[in-house]
Amino acid sequence: MFRSGDFPGKLFVFEGPDGVGKTSLSKYAHAKLLDLHDNGGWFPGATRILWMRQPTTRWREKIKEADPKNWLQVLYMFMRDRERQWEEELRPALEDRCIVVMDRYFLSSLVYQGLCFSAMFRGELEHADKLRYQRNVYDIIRGHSDFVVHPYMTFVVDEDDLIIHERLQASRGDTIDVFDENSIQTRVREIYRYLLSWDIDDCLEVGLPTMTTIHGRGRSIESIFEDDLRGMLIRALGYTKLASPI
Repeated sequence: MFRSGDFPGKLFVFEGPDGVGKTSLSKYAHAKLLDLHDNGGWFPGATRILWMRQPTTRWREKIKEADPKNWLQVLYMFMRDRERQWEEELRPALEDRCIVVMDRYFLSSLVYQGLCFSAMFRGELEHADKLRYQRNVYDIIRGHSDFVVHPYMTFVVDEDDLIIHERLQASRGDTIDVFDENSIQTRVREIYRYLLSWDIDDCLEVGLPTMTTIHGRGRSIESIFEDDLRGMLIRALGYTKLASPI
């Protein structure tokens, strides 16, 4: 796995369960950074500010049509998609000193395909299953090691269960997949929280990114960005306000 410092560009990833608002938040953060960069501001060395997502358009429909319980097939699709995106889009962007804002990355496979992989669809979330899940995390990371990079920062977005359920119902209507079930969504959140509980040394040992939790608490995307994200991103990027041209 490539390290964040191997490239002059920076990758910022937004993760979290479906319905927490991570896609909207990642797009809003990209737009605000782009606005700062283009209107009187400067991020030292940055050439462009890009937004990317996973899965990409090329694989999105194929992955949607696949049976999510067939975790091996779905994981293979995600891995091929990430490999192609790495070679054609992400690596060239980071080598070109771009700031990349990403909607989901390989951590999602550790949660969603890892959830299936560790038999949690049978309702198991006991200590022994967590240990089995931890071993599966190692396997998935090793499978991605040649074409993923450690993000500079990873934000895990969380939200209240009721809000998630209402958003999923509003956005998907009758089109509900297995991951939208309340019991599965609860387990997805538990896995994200489990990974967040790892200390930094354990994360570094196996190749997990260090993570920061963003709690939505029903706030608007604008409020979340201004209250929680703006300061962290500006400090991380060394933003400098340039003097207005005369």
